Amino acid sequence: MTISDETSTLDSPINNFSSHLDIADLVRSLDERARSADERARAADDRSAALAERVALLESQITSKSDESRSSIYSPFEPEPTVEKRPSLYNPYESERNIASFRTGKNVRIDLGSGSIQDLAYSPTEDDAIQTVVGVIENTNTNYRPQDPATSVLQYRLDRIEDRLYDVEEETRASFNPNEYTLPESTFSLLVTEHPLSSPFIFALFTVVLSLTCLGLVLADSVQSGTAGNPINIPPGVSSAVRAAQFVGILVGVLFEDECPQGLQHLAFGAGHTLLLNETKKIHKRLVAVSVLRLTVGYMFLSCLFINVVQNSDVIGIFYDVLALEFVENIDDTAFALAKKGFLGQKLLIATVKRHTIEIPMGEDRKSVVMSRDIFGDQKSVHRDILRSGSMISNSRSNNIARMLYYLNGIVLLSALTYLSSMQSRGRYRCLRIDVVFSEHIWEKAKIVGSEDTRLLVYPYFNGIYQADGTVDGHPRYIEQDKLTGSPFVQRQGAVIRFCEEIQSWVFMHPDIKTSNECEWLFRSKEVDPDTDYDLIQTADDPWTAWVGEAAFDAEVKVKCTTCLESSHCSYKGDCKCLELLSSSKCNVLSFTLFFRNLGVAGRCVCNLARVGHYCEFDRPCPMLATEKAEKIGSTGSPGEQWYHQNPIIQIGWQIYNRPIYYQTNLTSDPFDWRKFDVREREPTSMPSIAPSGDTLSPTPFSTPTVGTNRTLSPTSLIARTPTPAPAFGTANPSADGKITTPGVFESPPPDDVSYYDDVMYDMYYYPPTDSPTIPFYKANEYETDVPDFAEHDDFFEAKPLHDLDEIMQNYSVVMSFTGSRFYATIVEPDATIGQLFPQDYHAFWNNAFNVNRTFVISDETDDGTPVGIDFFEMRRRVPSDLNENVNFQYGPYGALIPNMNYEGAGFFHCLNNTQVDLDD
Repeated sequence: MTISDETSTLDSPINNFSSHLDIADLVRSLDERARSADERARAADDRSAALAERVALLESQITSKSDESRSSIYSPFEPEPTVEKRPSLYNPYESERNIASFRTGKNVRIDLGSGSIQDLAYSPTEDDAIQTVVGVIENTNTNYRPQDPATSVLQYRLDRIEDRLYDVEEETRASFNPNEYTLPESTFSLLVTEHPLSSPFIFALFTVVLSLTCLGLVLADSVQSGTAGNPINIPPGVSSAVRAAQFVGILVGVLFEDECPQGLQHLAFGAGHTLLLNETKKIHKRLVAVSVLRLTVGYMFLSCLFINVVQNSDVIGIFYDVLALEFVENIDDTAFALAKKGFLGQKLLIATVKRHTIEIPMGEDRKSVVMSRDIFGDQKSVHRDILRSGSMISNSRSNNIARMLYYLNGIVLLSALTYLSSMQSRGRYRCLRIDVVFSEHIWEKAKIVGSEDTRLLVYPYFNGIYQADGTVDGHPRYIEQDKLTGSPFVQRQGAVIRFCEEIQSWVFMHPDIKTSNECEWLFRSKEVDPDTDYDLIQTADDPWTAWVGEAAFDAEVKVKCTTCLESSHCSYKGDCKCLELLSSSKCNVLSFTLFFRNLGVAGRCVCNLARVGHYCEFDRPCPMLATEKAEKIGSTGSPGEQWYHQNPIIQIGWQIYNRPIYYQTNLTSDPFDWRKFDVREREPTSMPSIAPSGDTLSPTPFSTPTVGTNRTLSPTSLIARTPTPAPAFGTANPSADGKITTPGVFESPPPDDVSYYDDVMYDMYYYPPTDSPTIPFYKANEYETDVPDFAEHDDFFEAKPLHDLDEIMQNYSVVMSFTGSRFYATIVEPDATIGQLFPQDYHAFWNNAFNVNRTFVISDETDDGTPVGIDFFEMRRRVPSDLNENVNFQYGPYGALIPNMNYEGAGFFHCLNNTQVDLDD
């Protein structure tokens, strides 16, 4: 069939064809083809709707696995096999033979039999008209037929969808072979596929060892700063933001950690199936071993993650730690990626891209069916072949165990963090019982609540034990305990050490002492970070500020934990007893938990017989003291090696401020044993104190000639008087057997055995006098008679009416006790008991340990446990205060301190009978 040269009068471009072509037939043909195209379009829409879901599901798999499957399955040194592709149904744009598109003004002849197109004669009537004819010719073995362009495009779209689905099926079939097992891109996979002596295997083993080494170093560094009671060094407290970040950090770390889930998956699959490498070699045992090694890395990562998170008290630091540990754990993945890119040599490149097959034998449970539940709860059957790829969806025993272990990782870590956070909030990881020592700063006019009077506040009076009791602004609060037993005060209110949010500092304050400072502080630390500094012990090392009417910036505070966990905390001189019933001297894990439930016994040092103190830091105190005025005698009564004192100073079985109390009784006249070494006895002076009292013209109430009261007036002098004899210590009466007895003295000597040093409560212990020797045991030291008497500067013993001493000096006792930083010697009533002097709620400040009318000897500052070897001073001229209105002198808070010895460091007291066996041995 040909197309003629005749033209048509129709307006359609098809009129350019020859009249030999039947126009009506062509229109009918096009109409039929249009209806056919519509039917095909409707069918295509139905087909597209059915396939849309499948295309969407497989789209992501095409993108993610196409490159991966091609690069991992085929070697770059082997040609990629040709995948047989289903031929396309029709593509009108594939070939020039199928599409003829031209713009011309000529008539053409189209031979449908041969498919040739010939130019025909030019029509001069259509020279200026450019007609476009699009002919679509379907090329077959018999004929070519023109086709509508719209129909061709629709057909092309359908064909493309079919081709794409065919490609997806082929790639899915290649990447998800139910009989093949896929290993991750990690150097752990090389341990499964490579020969043990090959370089890829050795390189993979090196990366695993490197990961374990890094994690091991992190773990060792995390626990080395711990203690016996806090082995992972959990901070004393954290803020709410840090605690939230800890939980988020643990959750993120568990989710992003991939060694444990992959190890559990491979372990479950390798233990449940027989696996063949490249269809020949069984490798399920090697896969299990590598999985165990992978789990080792994973659990080391989780251990490091947990410890570093709970140790951290900074939000950003927590996430830095998580990221750093993730990087260390992923060394194997990074090394594999570098090898795959060729950075590590040709052998490793080939090993990482070479294709291996790990398959399950075909006969193993090939046709079994399991049930799986979809997200809507409906059950459907899943063939076992789908589960052979290592998927954890099946309900096999190994998979169930693996899934349970994976979930257990997160549950255990979050539960442990919850428990530790709870214990942290309750103060379990900070010291609950501390020993506090304040530097000796003195506020001379402290204001007391409810009183108009001011007091002399010596801050070391508040030294001692403080017990944790609740929190303030999230930080622990410590309450002062009594000074005898370290227990809470019964009726008295103790001082408080707490955190002050207003100035972001630790402060020492007392509710009954008024100041205008923030939080009523008396001592304050430097500013600290409220989100991280929850430990008072660490903060105490920095400088503090004391309030002495104004800020004193040179203050210090020493804080030490009194609880113990091992014998080293007891100075190696005692045992740390965590529980009363435990025989072990060390706190194990169980006893450490119970330790905080029983603070009365647990965690306390039980000292050896020869040691005392909170930490067994002191030798057992000397039972008797003698001053420098005693005599040294030998066994024959001549001067020699042993101190002797006719009326020794006795230690009683009480402790105050963790120091012994000493007592001397049966005294009359001036206490010369306690006074300055040069003062043997009181002598008349020609120039007594010029102005011991206030500037008043009225005389002071002396019963004898008085001392002038105003230095501008003519001072009067004391009438010369006969020197007072040496003080008598009782009346000595010889008994029937020739012994001298003293009233009120025990007849039996103290025991010499070790039982004397048992920690018991002693009453006042007196010693009987010795037999009358041929020469006296006690011989007073000889002094030059022309030595000036320092009593001429004294307004205490020479001005007794000022201090109401006239009556008490006829019969009195002297008690020496510790007050936080110094020993005080004070005159007391002869019948005063220790219970009256030191009641249960005794406090050096509130009980007026420094009595301006009774305290006359004071030691130098000391932290020793005994007065032996410490310098002592007589207090002469006193500070003016509300308690001592008669004094006019402006000296220090203790008055004028006159050394008892002429040389600094010479001490004043000596241990009497200090020849017993050393009990430390």
